Amino acid sequence: MKDVSELGPDSLTTRFRALVVEDSRISMRAVSNLIALQPGVKVVGMALDGNDGLQLARTLKPDIVFADLEMPGKSGLELVQMLREELPQTKRVVISVHEGDVWKNLSLSHGADAFVSKSELAEKLPALFWELFEVSREVAPPGVTPTAEAPSAGIPTPKLRASRSKK
Repeated sequence: MKDVSELGPDSLTTRFRALVVEDSRISMRAVSNLIALQPGVKVVGMALDGNDGLQLARTLKPDIVFADLEMPGKSGLELVQMLREELPQTKRVVISVHEGDVWKNLSLSHGADAFVSKSELAEKLPALFWELFEVSREVAPPGVTPTAEAPSAGIPTPKLRASRSKK
């Protein structure tokens, strides 16, 4: 368990503070890097298991927690269930190498706000923040431009693209 305040831009543009709980160091770094690349998002902590993740969440009170489904000790499912009770304002996302509705439904039934397979994380991550936090399209994070609406579980969700300056 460690504080990773060095990840992500430390500026006034930070809108969401994220915690990553993942038992594989390589996956933890990859997921954290993907999250830290999102405009307005800062990874404020990382933990290698659910117990440390719960302790960090209690201390840091992040806006969102990304938890691996399967971990030794306290699983991601147990973690999101406890977070739902202790920190209900914190959004909970279960991530996994597994795909499919069975895993999604299991995660949602344990208190997750969303389930994303690791293979789809890079693709789905930008819109996930819009959907979970119901961010107004008029107040887009810096560097992100809403391009269109796409249905997601019956809720209009903007597709995003990063704006890049040409030099």
